[in-house]
Amino acid sequence: MLHSFGTEFRDDRGDVLSIDYAANAESLGCVAFRARTEHELERALEEARESTLPAVVECHVAPLPAPDSGAWWDLGVPEVAGDPAVARTAERQRAGAADQRYFG
Repeated sequence: MLHSFGTEFRDDRGDVLSIDYAANAESLGCVAFRARTEHELERALEEARESTLPAVVECHVAPLPAPDSGAWWDLGVPEVAGDPAVARTAERQRAGAADQRYFG
């Protein structure tokens, strides 16, 4: 069984699907931007901030592993799953969350 962070869409064989996120966003009434370079990303973010509509910036990134950002990110895990590995991961996430310091 294939495990992922839910950042990819795959078919039943595990092959990554090619999805046009910008076109999908536009079909839902959003303004969409495609960024392939750092300059295009900066420009897309500027234009998205100026938009009066919901905006989506399609920016392809490198697949796993993600580079170390120096930041901590609590990625949610399904609480109910038929896959024992997912259930174990959810239990470890809950145990770790119990030890987190609240900064609110």
